[in-house]
Amino acid sequence: AVIKSIIKLRGASVAILLRFVRLPLWVALVAALLNPVNLYAARFGPTQVLSHTGQPLKAKIEIFDVTADEQGWLALEAAPEHAYENASLRYSRVAQELQTSIQRVSKEKGKVVAWLTTSAPVTDEFVDLLLTLTWSTGRMTEAFTLLIPKHEKMVDGDNIAATIDTREFSD
Repeated sequence: AVIKSIIKLRGASVAILLRFVRLPLWVALVAALLNPVNLYAARFGPTQVLSHTGQPLKAKIEIFDVTADEQGWLALEAAPEHAYENASLRYSRVAQELQTSIQRVSKEKGKVVAWLTTSAPVTDEFVDLLLTLTWSTGRMTEAFTLLIPKHEKMVDGDNIAATIDTREFSD
């Protein structure tokens, strides 16, 4: 019966059919907008590498849109080896030895910084990392390729001092 009525569509029948087709889309859109997980999901921001080849890794990744409640639940870790294989990424010694920490930058703006470090020197120019961020209402995994700058060789008589950003951030 439905097929016969669709075949005989004319004028007002088309408008009625379109109303029923749009109804599920409208309901889905409202449900998605009312779901707070979709509205306030954490996301990765810019990545900055602060070390050179031949030095232990020191990098930071900004994380945005983290609610005040979620900031206490944040955890960041390198994905397991099989996840690298599934993502067609090379599981390196850096990924295996990676240590992470989370630093709150702004409670009101939902911004935190994730610090990535290793104790062993990094010899590769490019490092693939597959990081999993977990918080109280969600989880996401994202791939990063870090460019580790080459360490400049010192010329005799040059005095090159490394600077490390040690500023404390407050709310």
